[in-house]
Amino acid sequence: MLFMSKSESPLEDLSRDELIKLVRMQAAAIERLQKRVEELEAKSQEKNPTERLDQPYSQNAEEKRQEDERTKRN
Repeated sequence: MLFMSKSESPLEDLSRDELIKLVRMQAAAIERLQKRVEELEAKSQEKNPTERLDQPYSQNAEEKRQEDERTKRN
């Protein structure tokens, strides 16, 4: 809708009451989305139940750790 010319806009055919209804619907949707964002932000601040590794995991790093262990034992 951002790229439509004014003559192509379906909004210009709406009555005043229909436009007001549309604005209220959009405001309600925005409010719901803002609440959801707040919930997700709060949830992201909670402690993650997954145990974290001291070092970032990668296959290469794991292979190097295993090789280091083998060389320590020998």
